[in-house]
Amino acid sequence: MMVKKIYLIAIILIVLLGISFLIINISSNKGMNTSMPKPTTYVPPAIPSYSPSSISISPAISKIIISNVTVNNIYISAVRIDALGNVLIRDTVNYQIVYQPKFQSFTISILSSNFVEARKAAEQDLLNILNVSSVDACKLNVNIGTSYKINPDYAYKKMGLSFCEK
Repeated sequence: MMVKKIYLIAIILIVLLGISFLIINISSNKGMNTSMPKPTTYVPPAIPSYSPSSISISPAISKIIISNVTVNNIYISAVRIDALGNVLIRDTVNYQIVYQPKFQSFTISILSSNFVEARKAAEQDLLNILNVSSVDACKLNVNIGTSYKINPDYAYKKMGLSFCEK
């Protein structure tokens, strides 16, 4: 019986000490901002965007330099310029030619199942559009490809201009 009283008194004292501690702690924090700080949120930097209106195209400038090669000004006769500044130079049923100024790179997408003929026509078209020789064209960064659905034999292969390959 005596042991039960000791346990009961000990429990009451612990509870009273806990309550006293809370009261003292709360009263000493008055006037202090005890709210949790708001978590910071990451806001990524804005991606610069380009629009056709932000690119000044002067018909007086008939030549531009890409990868140290002087070529016809592709912006003058562009089919379309997207928000990132990529220039659709030619859009046919067999291929598309796009210039990506950020990478100074040309991409030829073959859209025909007859890959070899479409590639040959696209390469010749690129030479004509840029008004460059095949030697100068080999100095440019040109990637040619197609999708698996169009031609599985040539899909997923990294190719450049055929006349530059050894």
